[in-house]
Amino acid sequence: MLIVCPSCQAEYNVPDALLSRAARQVRCARCANEWLPEELRPPVDEAPAPTPAPAPPPAPAPAPPAVLREADAASTGEPVTAPSLAEEFRLPTTTGTGHAARSALGPALGWLASLALLGAAGWAAATWREAVMQAWPASQRLYEWVGLG
Repeated sequence: MLIVCPSCQAEYNVPDALLSRAARQVRCARCANEWLPEELRPPVDEAPAPTPAPAPPPAPAPAPPAVLREADAASTGEPVTAPSLAEEFRLPTTTGTGHAARSALGPALGWLASLALLGAAGWAAATWREAVMQAWPASQRLYEWVGLG
């Protein structure tokens, strides 16, 4: 079935199996306009489908721990203390040997390995510069510019 966007006149050849006879809106890939193709519009003599009942309102969000703590303290008469950040946001506490200590070591080892690799490549280029210049004559200008030519 050939459908045409009423906004930008883009034409789409859509298989009939994808567009069932039930009314269904489509969206243009070019201009993002949404419309109901004329071939799928319900006849005028039919009554429109009943609108669904509105969804029930969402349940109220649970009170944060500090509010609950204050309500409990008010009912028992105990003083209210301010929660720590770890309690408030339920953050795990770590020691020096925990996951937080190990995660800082990974990037440092990566940088160290990268620098070692670059240093080894520079050492090899300087040590075997005659062989490199002979195999790749264009590198002579680089070695002269660096002062090793």
